[in-house]
Amino acid sequence: MTKKQTLKIVAFFMTIILLVAFFASFFNFNKKQECVRMYGYYAEPDNSLDVALIGSSEFYRGYIAPIAYDESGFTSYALTLASMPASLYLPIFKEVSKNQNPKMYVVEINGVFYADQHEDNRLREWFDNVPLSKEKIKDIQDIVPEEDRSSYYFNFEKYHNNWYDIKTCVDVFSQKRIIDADGYSCMKGFYAWFVKSPAKKLKMKSRPMSEQGEEYMTKFLDYLKDNNVENIIFVRWPHRNKYEVKENYETVTKLIESYGYSFINFGDYSDEIGIDPKNDYSDDEHLNPIGAEKMTRYFARYMSDNYDVKGEHSEKVTKEWDECTQNALKIIDMCIKKTEENEGGICWRESSYKSLLKKWEKENAEKK
Repeated sequence: MTKKQTLKIVAFFMTIILLVAFFASFFNFNKKQECVRMYGYYAEPDNSLDVALIGSSEFYRGYIAPIAYDESGFTSYALTLASMPASLYLPIFKEVSKNQNPKMYVVEINGVFYADQHEDNRLREWFDNVPLSKEKIKDIQDIVPEEDRSSYYFNFEKYHNNWYDIKTCVDVFSQKRIIDADGYSCMKGFYAWFVKSPAKKLKMKSRPMSEQGEEYMTKFLDYLKDNNVENIIFVRWPHRNKYEVKENYETVTKLIESYGYSFINFGDYSDEIGIDPKNDYSDDEHLNPIGAEKMTRYFARYMSDNYDVKGEHSEKVTKEWDECTQNALKIIDMCIKKTEENEGGICWRESSYKSLLKKWEKENAEKK
């Protein structure tokens, strides 16, 4: 065999490998919003985040990182997934620690209340969007039932049939390319629902920390204590649902404080924050853009008043955040106006925010 023939064979197999890798990534989506949000996190430069938030949808519907930057000058990103169980607190914390060195971690405690900490869809929202590593393999072995693990190691086994939904594959792919082109996610994964959901009378129910939730929270707290992690607080974002009973937080608060960590229930400060239960929620679980803007500004002031969270960054990082925030403020203003009009509809795509803003600005200019 000649050298030329050998090179052709090597080139052929390299092409096959690259195509397989591309399509494995292209078809890999569980929940499209989570895929794009996680991609946006990995677009953040190493050691550029002052605050890392970990939690459920309370954060991606009720926290806006560019607003916090505008209010108090710290950079942040919320690694937040729908119905995130407490079993993912530790894997996410360790993943963040690999490439970032936040001055503060903030963990929303909603995950401790879920009875099933191993629900496949919820675990995949995280593991299917994290690069393969020794740590990821170990975390899968610790959390995922043995019979399900192989498809967690090799996502193509799970998602190769997604070619049937090629439209969503293209959608997710295009949103990632927008982030690549900008160099960052402008809205940092924020999910806007332009709805004002009036408060209704609810029959309050008890929902204590689940047995599995307590088990994984304890493992997480043990890890933090064993590794002398001090820069972390635990929080509860404002809600108005049927489970907002003081007794539901007593056990988890006692557990957190027994390790020497702080817990703050921001729901207790709704009046101080200025949250209006008639106008600032999209449903009983989540703040709408009106409430999210209020909550984020209050939280940003709380953090800067009580902790040293503003870090020093390179000129490039500062320029990116200044530019990102300038654009995000316009988008949030639009989101708030649409919500005040109770327009309905949701927005999470980078492209949708941009196109809606362009249309909104054009309509306002025509009115003038």
